[in-house]
Amino acid sequence: MSGHWHQNATIVPPFQARVVDKRLALAIKDQSDTVLPGSRCSLNRYDNQGYDPSLSDLADEISELEGKWLFGGFFQPHFGHQITQCLGRLPWLEKAGAVDGILLAGFPRALRRRGKQAMLRRTYAAFGVTLPVQLIVAPTRVSNLFLGESLFGETTHCIPDPAFVAWCRDSIVSKDVAPKPGSKLYVTRTQLEPALGHVLCEDVLEDNLRQSGFEIFAPEQHDLETQLRTYAASETIVMTDGSAAHLAAFPLHPDQQLIVLARREKPPTLIHNHLQGFSSEAAGASNLCLADTVVQEWPGPPQSNIRERGELDFHQIRDLLFARNAIDRQHVAEWVIPTTEQIEVAKQRGLPVPMR
Repeated sequence: MSGHWHQNATIVPPFQARVVDKRLALAIKDQSDTVLPGSRCSLNRYDNQGYDPSLSDLADEISELEGKWLFGGFFQPHFGHQITQCLGRLPWLEKAGAVDGILLAGFPRALRRRGKQAMLRRTYAAFGVTLPVQLIVAPTRVSNLFLGESLFGETTHCIPDPAFVAWCRDSIVSKDVAPKPGSKLYVTRTQLEPALGHVLCEDVLEDNLRQSGFEIFAPEQHDLETQLRTYAASETIVMTDGSAAHLAAFPLHPDQQLIVLARREKPPTLIHNHLQGFSSEAAGASNLCLADTVVQEWPGPPQSNIRERGELDFHQIRDLLFARNAIDRQHVAEWVIPTTEQIEVAKQRGLPVPMR
């Protein structure tokens, strides 16, 4: 790994425009007005490579920040994207040594998202990082800035550098938690707002898994440390793809198996890369299973903010779980398949359909 201290480096966040000529308008420049290596960031398929604003044009807008800081990346309010944008440079703290805090570049409106900033601080704390975090939303010259390439994130397509994996496993709050033999966990989305995306008849899936000995776990109802410890303590985890899968990747243990059911027709590449980067193989078998069980993706009801919902193949899920010893033969026989009527009602309402 290589990372370096820079004196009087200027962070130019995307304070005027998000994209310039299809490039993310974010740059970090040295005193000679040259873009510094290690400042690469990506956002929504845009990359800041090639963006080269002139500091002389910004001279009247540049403020000064004293102290020793680590550049942490691009700030995102969404939890999943905070994981894929704001964690990849944390391992550089070991090389940087004592710093005053972590700087992230963001849009001006980011300063109004106090709750989202608090979420990021809690995420950092889950990896033992409790340093102050400061958002840079206007051109800022930093007296001492440590800058290194992101070792994980959208810039790397969420393929983690081995050094990032090692750092996470050594730093995470759940590092001393081992899977409890026989424990099974289903991570549900039924308690999320409909606008965040669901699968049809997930309550039926919950009931099936509950009858098979699974604990039903809604991560948004727990703090991050509890989530990480719960994932680390579970021998078998089943979930649909989403932000929770990003978090479940970090404590993934060789003695666990994690089964991730697709809920969208288009594979979530960033999630898959993240999971594969933290998974392991023992005796020729992977502890990670990425299963495509989507029959069709349905749009939300007209004039609603409900996103597309995936219709899953419950027969395929049942057979998959049996093949991986997550359910036994008795529960295969008792497995309930949603009726056509239940699926149709779920499509119209955009909500889980109670079986009772």
